[in-house]
Amino acid sequence: MCLHAPAPAIPLICQFMVNLMINHPGLKVLIHNTSLDRAKDVTSDPFDEKEINPSQTKAMESSLWEMKSLQNHILPNVAQACSFIEKPLPSVSYDLEEVLSVDYDDMFEEEINKKKNIGHLDSKPFPPFDYEFSIPLKHLADSVYLNAAKRIKV
Repeated sequence: MCLHAPAPAIPLICQFMVNLMINHPGLKVLIHNTSLDRAKDVTSDPFDEKEINPSQTKAMESSLWEMKSLQNHILPNVAQACSFIEKPLPSVSYDLEEVLSVDYDDMFEEEINKKKNIGHLDSKPFPPFDYEFSIPLKHLADSVYLNAAKRIKV
């Protein structure tokens, strides 16, 4: 679901998955399932998403490789939500109430506020950049222009 879901829904799905693993410890094998000797690419995943019968999907033979790939998501809170597979699971289930109402606007505002908080850091201004390899850019531009003009006259 996380691969097809909109970005604001992914943290909710991740927390729901963690809650399922806390309540059903047998599901923890899905985090790093090494029970099958499979190839390392995702095309050999035994899970059959088109199967209607849940007991025939081979879900327990699969793993949560999707979470590993989503750790590189462009939105930091999505990547952070998917990082649960790298950490020990909490002992208490998540309260899903706070992530149920998150939308794109909330995610955007959160990122904007993070950028504002970073802005208070003291930074030294960069000196004006007008040199490349110790040659003034104007001199470099003039030489390129003159060389091109010479070639055109010939």
